Amino acid sequence: PRQGRPMSAPLIVDLTDGLIDSVIDADILTGPDPKMVDTYDEPEQVVVERFEGVSCEEGKAVFCLPPLTFAAMTLGVK
Repeated sequence: PRQGRPMSAPLIVDLTDGLIDSVIDADILTGPDPKMVDTYDEPEQVVVERFEGVSCEEGKAVFCLPPLTFAAMTLGVK
């Protein structure tokens, strides 16, 4: 069976050409079920939510994504 990353393990973004020094914007696309879709009758099943769980540590972005999400982030680099 295929195994993914542990849900409690943090994800780390580490750039080779710069240091991340700020989080400008972060959003997640999420829903209650991996097969959930928006429909005409229920258009709010899959939603975009603001994501506040990103921190900058030693030039890296560190975060844990909730289950069943995709993330889009804009990070400041120096």
